Amino acid sequence: MRCDAGLLQADGGSAGALAEFTGMVRNAEEGRTISALEYEAYEGMAERVMRQILESLGAQHPCEGALVIHRLGVVPVGEAAIYVAVTARHRAEAFAVLTGFMDRLKQDVPIWKRRDITDAKIGPPRNGPDLLHMHQKSAGLTCGAQSSGGRR
Repeated sequence: MRCDAGLLQADGGSAGALAEFTGMVRNAEEGRTISALEYEAYEGMAERVMRQILESLGAQHPCEGALVIHRLGVVPVGEAAIYVAVTARHRAEAFAVLTGFMDRLKQDVPIWKRRDITDAKIGPPRNGPDLLHMHQKSAGLTCGAQSSGGRR
């Protein structure tokens, strides 16, 4: 999972901060050893809710753009399940949107994970795309109003 900062760069180079987060699958959940997690989603609704969360957070903490990639299907231990990148004029806004998004993701977005995956249950990837991908940029859907000032 890789993000091209140029993809997130606002028109005219106004972003001064890029905050990134990669969520990895751990080898234990709820005290039990696992070898993978399996993610399922109601994809259309999940994308819609993620967009709404970013718009809401962007109204409080103006940002230039955001990229969210969430894998679906079986994700083995040690691999990335989610990648989030946020650009903003200043780091405080980028970190606030990133942190707020991750806090709200689990409670609001219809993505479910199954924790009881063992080596015996890992099979070939499911049919269809294994990524839930949402990109939001200041041109088009905004992440909030433009920041108007001061250094941070």
